[in-house]
Amino acid sequence: MKKIGVILFLAAGCSAFALVGNFGSGNVGNALTFNGAPVNTPAFGDGSEIVAGSFDAYGNFVAVGVNPDDYYNGVVFNLDTNSFSVIGGTVYSKGLLNGGTYPSLSTNLVNLFANFSFATNNRVIIGAVPSFKSIALSGGFSSVGGMTPPTYPSPQISIDGGLTWQTPTPVTVPALVSLYDGTGNRDGFTNVTVNSFVNPATQGQTNDLTGQVVYVSGATDGKSPVPLSQANAISASATTQWSRSPAVATVNLSGNGLVLSADWTLVSSNQSFVWRADGTDFAVMTPAVTAGQAPVFKHITVNQTNCTFQIFSMNVPTIQWAQLAPSYVGWTNLPSQSNYQSGGYWYVTAPTPIWGGNISEAFRASVTGTNTAPATFVAHAQFFADSLILTNASGARFAVSVNSTTNGLTFTPQ
Repeated sequence: MKKIGVILFLAAGCSAFALVGNFGSGNVGNALTFNGAPVNTPAFGDGSEIVAGSFDAYGNFVAVGVNPDDYYNGVVFNLDTNSFSVIGGTVYSKGLLNGGTYPSLSTNLVNLFANFSFATNNRVIIGAVPSFKSIALSGGFSSVGGMTPPTYPSPQISIDGGLTWQTPTPVTVPALVSLYDGTGNRDGFTNVTVNSFVNPATQGQTNDLTGQVVYVSGATDGKSPVPLSQANAISASATTQWSRSPAVATVNLSGNGLVLSADWTLVSSNQSFVWRADGTDFAVMTPAVTAGQAPVFKHITVNQTNCTFQIFSMNVPTIQWAQLAPSYVGWTNLPSQSNYQSGGYWYVTAPTPIWGGNISEAFRASVTGTNTAPATFVAHAQFFADSLILTNASGARFAVSVNSTTNGLTFTPQ
C-alpha cells in the first residue's frame, strides 16, 4: 500500500535537516500542488518557508518549499475591525444594541499600597482606558478606625490628560482613571476593575428607521420596545385603573370636552353646558346669573408691598379702601388692580396703600348691576313616541301630546 504523509518543520530548525533520495511530484489531500522540483536544504535557511511534501512508492520523501501565506490561505481570515473588536483575546461584536462593555482595566494594588501612602500623595493614576462605563472597587482598607468612620480613596477620571478630574460618569472618549484621597491617611483599595464600551460610537445615538417596518416581540424590561398591540393593551389597562379611582382634587378640563362615545361630547361653551352629538348642539343649559349680589371675603393677605383678596362674587369685584379716623373717610378704589378667577373665587391684587401713622384702613369689595336672568334649557330632539313625559317643579308628572284637531299641546296628568 502506498503511504502518504506530511511533515512540517519550522524554518528555524531546518538548518540541520538534510534531504536525500529521489524527488518527484505529488500532492497532499488535494490542498497543495507541487511542481516536483527538488528543494535544496539551504532554501530553508531564510526562515520564510515551510517544508511540505509526501513519500513516494520507494519511501523517499518528496519535499517542496511552500510560502506560509499560501499554505494557510483559506484557514486564516482577516477580521473586519469595523464590525468586531478583539480585546484580551475575546472577539466582541460591535453590532450589539448598546455596544456592550468589557473589562478594560483590572489590577491588584496590594504591592502598590504596601509602600504607598496618601500621607505624601493625594492621587495615584491607575491607568488609561479607551472609554469609561463603570468602576468596581474592592478590598478597601483604612488606617482610621475606632469611633472615627474609616476613610477611603474615591475614584476620579480625567478626559483632558489629567488637567482636571471629575467624579466617574460614563464617557465615550479615552480617560485616565485614578484614586484620590486628600485625608493624608494610609488608605486604599486592593482591587480595581474598570469597564469600557466595546463600541463607544453607538452610545447616545438614535437609529433612524424612517420608512422601515420593524417587528418586535413583547417588552421584557423597561427599555424594550413594544409592538402596537401591546402598547394599545397598556393604554387600555391604564385607563381602567385611573377611571375607577376617585379624584383627590378638582378636575379641570381647561375648556376641553368630555368624550362619552364616538358621537357624544359634553363641553362648556359661552358659560353654558352643552351636550353635543355629531357636531350639533343637542341640549344647551345656561345657568341663572345674578348680578349685584354682595361679594364675600374669603381671605386677605396684606404686606408693605401688595395686598391680595380672595373673594366669592358673581361678578368681577373692585376693591376699595378707606381710613378709620375714627369714622370712614371716603371710599377710594385701590389703584393698579389685577384679578383672575380660580376654583370658584376671584383673586384681586393691588399695591398696599401707604400706612398713615396709627390710622387704620378698611377694605371692601364692590360690584355693580342688579339684573337677574333665569336658567334656560334649549334642546333639539326628535321624539318618536306619541307623548313626552315632563315633571313640574312640585314633582307632578304630565304627558305632553299634540291635539290633532287644534295642533295645540295637551297636558295629561300621570
